[in-house]
Amino acid sequence: MRTQIIEKKKYRGKVEKIKTIGSTYMAATGLGENQPQTEEEKVKMLHQNVVLMAHFAFELIRTLNRINREIFNDLKMRIGLNHGPVVAGVIGSQKPLYDIWGDTVNVASRMDSTGHLTKIQVTEATANILSSHGFVLEKRGSVPVKGKGELTTFFVVSEQRKS
Repeated sequence: MRTQIIEKKKYRGKVEKIKTIGSTYMAATGLGENQPQTEEEKVKMLHQNVVLMAHFAFELIRTLNRINREIFNDLKMRIGLNHGPVVAGVIGSQKPLYDIWGDTVNVASRMDSTGHLTKIQVTEATANILSSHGFVLEKRGSVPVKGKGELTTFFVVSEQRKS
């Protein structure tokens, strides 16, 4: 039996599946964590969460590639990442559903919907964090994003700089 990616030790209890809608899978990290006291601790935690989600995204891509080889198929996905504050809560009384909302979620969704198949698209602020942790990024350029206007976006090319 295969272990789900989200259940791997690296992600367990850190990356949370929020929901699936159609072919969209929404996950988040940093929800419900004890809030750090100092600005330095806040920045460190933010960076850890962004890096963790990027590693998770690459793991999703590697897993899909492996599945494609096993089933002789060519399934593709696109991924959008963003970071920032969200509001979390439970909606509904008959079928309670945990969900997150806010501008951060909307922009992450737009990074997905305006992205390219097989690519991870991120905002400039997220790209800056990932770049500072050794990820290789490629500037895509200006992309029209509903509700935000033109945003400069990047594709995350790999998890480490090439030596």
